[in-house]
Amino acid sequence: GKHPGHSEYGTTASGLTTKQGVTIACPPYMEFGTKLYIEDVGLRVCQDRGGDIKGNRLDVFIDNLKKAREFGRKTLAVDE
Repeated sequence: GKHPGHSEYGTTASGLTTKQGVTIACPPYMEFGTKLYIEDVGLRVCQDRGGDIKGNRLDVFIDNLKKAREFGRKTLAVDE
């Protein structure tokens, strides 16, 4: 819900700064710092939450809007 120019833009719920190739938003039952291997994506770390992150959904941080839209929504295998 934060946009560029907001003082907390890029700060995750865990207090860390979003980082391409690292940050994912996870459901509340998952602890910050949990490492997950996502099919076709690679290893990522739970560092954030999100209003639409419910059940077994994740949100992969992609710092480029065009690339994020190209990635879209997918159903992928995830391992801890």
